[in-house]
Order: sequence, then C-alpha cells, then structure tokens
Amino acid sequence: MVFSLATKQRRLPTVLTRNDLHQVISKLTGDAYKIVQLLYGSGLRISECLRIRLQDIDLERLSITVRDGKANKDRQTLKEGANKSRACSASADRP
Repeated sequence: MVFSLATKQRRLPTVLTRNDLHQVISKLTGDAYKIVQLLYGSGLRISECLRIRLQDIDLERLSITVRDGKANKDRQTLKEGANKSRACSASADRP
C-alpha cells in the first residue's frame, strides 16, 4: 500500500490597508470601538481581549498580561502607545 499525504491549501490572509482600517474604526462607537482599538493596538486575539480583567493591565509598564491564551499559555503584550512612550523615555534618558 502506498499512502500520499494530503496537500495543504495555502491561503493568503486578507489584510486591510491603513486607510481602510481607519475608515472601519471611525464608524465604531462605544464598547465595539474600545475592543477594536485594543485588538489593533496590542495584537490581542478576540478571545483574549474579551477575557481581560482590570488586574491584567499594568499602566505603569504599559503592558497587558494575557492569561490562558493560545495553547493555554500566559504571555505579556504591549499596550497601544507603549513603543512610543518607551522610545521617548529612552531618548530622554540619553545625554
């Protein structure tokens, strides 16, 4: 008997342009707006975003702790604007 492996179909992800993304976000209001901003700004998955608790957000370090994420692992991600804030503080510390 000869077996052959099934071939994987490769699909390219659908990616919105920045302009398209800003148009979509500008139409949102309330909780939907906050959730999409958090998803876009921090790279969270939808299920991770919906399970965030206040204690998971560290405003001092501008980070978010994701608990039981993909493969039931915990991880930390940067909150939106964290890269800008850290870059500014790092450059201010330099002589």
